[in-house]
Amino acid sequence: MTLADERYLLDADAAHRLLQPHASPGLRELIRTTRLGSVWISAITEGELRRTLARSPRAPEHLAALELLLRNVATVPFDRAAAIAYGQLLQPLPGFDVNAPELWVAAQALSTDSTLITVDRRYTAIPGLKTLRWN
Repeated sequence: MTLADERYLLDADAAHRLLQPHASPGLRELIRTTRLGSVWISAITEGELRRTLARSPRAPEHLAALELLLRNVATVPFDRAAAIAYGQLLQPLPGFDVNAPELWVAAQALSTDSTLITVDRRYTAIPGLKTLRWN
């Protein structure tokens, strides 16, 4: 599989960084140059972002930035395959609460054979999960 064929799922931290005025140029370039439809976020991540941004003193501006991001990055619903993958994450994982949204998103990356774009090292504890870390 080439870089062009890869599928990427942004976690909340990576997506939130893309909303910043000085977001990582490398991450922006990856999204700009990757095949349309190959980079997405989970509906769970979109919900996390909307909740966080709505509480900001500059909520309208931040939510507008999210809408701009969502023009280029699709939101994927959490489906049965992701639920099955989540159910298979039975062992305790260091640093994760059992109901953490991060685990739900990781399960979605596993179920779609996507590489999870993240800034969080904790994901490396999840067996079989492909990650791409951005600082």
